[in-house]
Amino acid sequence: MGRNEYGETRKVIHIESKSVRQVKILNAKWISKEKREAIANELNLLQELSHPNIEKIYEFFRDSQKVYIITDFYKGL
Repeated sequence: MGRNEYGETRKVIHIESKSVRQVKILNAKWISKEKREAIANELNLLQELSHPNIEKIYEFFRDSQKVYIITDFYKGL
């Protein structure tokens, strides 16, 4: 769907529910070790929110090179 120097966004399907979602894949090299914990804390808070004007975050995880954030899918104009 989209790509820039920080990462990319892809359209995905949740296997069990068949819901269309998107995954934001960020290059971990752009995130300092000091900021990783702060980002994880913020994502944990956002997972708990339910508001029509705030993007729903279903889950997030990371490996040694990437951070993956699963959110609602929003179709562009």
